[in-house]
Amino acid sequence: MFDITTIGSATIDIFVNTKNKLFKDQIPFGEKILLDDIHIFPGGGAINTAIHFSRFGLKTACIAKIGKDYALPQEINKKYLLKDKNSLSNYSIILDSNQGDRVILISNNLKLNFKEIKFPRTKWIYVASLNQDFLNNLINLNCRIVLNTRKAPRGLLKKAEILILNQEEAEEIGADSKMAKLLVITNKDQEIKAYYKNEVYKIMPDKNIKVVERTGAGDAFAAGFVYGIIKKNDINFGLEQGLELAQKVVQKIGATNY
Repeated sequence: MFDITTIGSATIDIFVNTKNKLFKDQIPFGEKILLDDIHIFPGGGAINTAIHFSRFGLKTACIAKIGKDYALPQEINKKYLLKDKNSLSNYSIILDSNQGDRVILISNNLKLNFKEIKFPRTKWIYVASLNQDFLNNLINLNCRIVLNTRKAPRGLLKKAEILILNQEEAEEIGADSKMAKLLVITNKDQEIKAYYKNEVYKIMPDKNIKVVERTGAGDAFAAGFVYGIIKKNDINFGLEQGLELAQKVVQKIGATNY
């Protein structure tokens, strides 16, 4: 029996420091740009959170699809991964600026198919972004569900224990405290709020943290928060754990490099 199983994407993340050239300068076609820094890490919502949960000491399974070129981190239990030996993995190319913001280019040629998945026995399932058809199939699973996606159908929202969104996602779908049993909304370096029954729980990020790269901060917060709920069933403890981990992640390049 696993403590938690993550389901979602697996990517190879390539971080490129553009030093603002691509964002501020008009660069003509044919121009060559010298890059100072390139960093390559495993990534994706399922992989990132599985790494975090494993480091917290939870027995963790991961369901994702990888290609022939994917180097698995040591924290990942590979038993439930699907591997396409004839295809390249999904890639994210992160073009960073000097202010910690970025543009992300994504290739998404490998997609999970619900029918090809073997689910482990697990107490919790953490669901990252997946297509609507896949999400519809999760409604009948016999376990506690965490959603970190704005695309969840209403039936799955009613079943889920926790829904975690960022501010833009929450506004896009009109999320409110009645949408989920426990709703958490993050907002970069602004106040984080958790809504449970008639209570609102809040925590404020440290404004003095030097942000180097934001990619993976959402996954880190979600993993820390869910760990806090699993460990102590305490929302304030979950907020503290989530924020602490997210603030570690943004101070370095790489979604799980801390």
